[in-house]
Amino acid sequence: MPYSPTLLEGAVSDLLLHKKVLSPKDLLPESLSKRFGIEIMTGKTSFAYIDSDVKVFVLERKVEGKERNYQFHKLFAHTLLHDENHLEIPMEMYEKQAKEAERLTWVEAIPYHMLNYIDFTDPEFIKQASDMFYIPEKIVQNRINFMIQQQFEYDEFDNFNEKVKSFA
Repeated sequence: MPYSPTLLEGAVSDLLLHKKVLSPKDLLPESLSKRFGIEIMTGKTSFAYIDSDVKVFVLERKVEGKERNYQFHKLFAHTLLHDENHLEIPMEMYEKQAKEAERLTWVEAIPYHMLNYIDFTDPEFIKQASDMFYIPEKIVQNRINFMIQQQFEYDEFDNFNEKVKSFA
């Protein structure tokens, strides 16, 4: 039976396709930031600052490679789900939002419309997908686990389409 996307996966793919994000290389921070008008900076810690039309992602200076890309995707997911600036919310609210954004990060870092880039018959497909999407293997594994779980659960993000459209 072919995999059927959840509402969340469909909404994320629709948003990315609307911005012409068509291949894994389009998911790199430099490419996504251009398409979504995000300025990338580095600092001591990572956070997103959004004010009207200004979108700034500060990535932790010490983080590099696949972890840096994962950090970018997580900030991107935060901005899709939550309107608040990370600098202006209490830490316990930020931590709650971080858990919500984590799930979206898995879906956004490997969107539904790009699953065909992964050779699921390859015994090393986790490593292959990690290299192709340039994200840590643990994120690929989380994405796969999400897909398996979603085949058995009802999608909770019914109103996600509305939130995603407001970011485009």
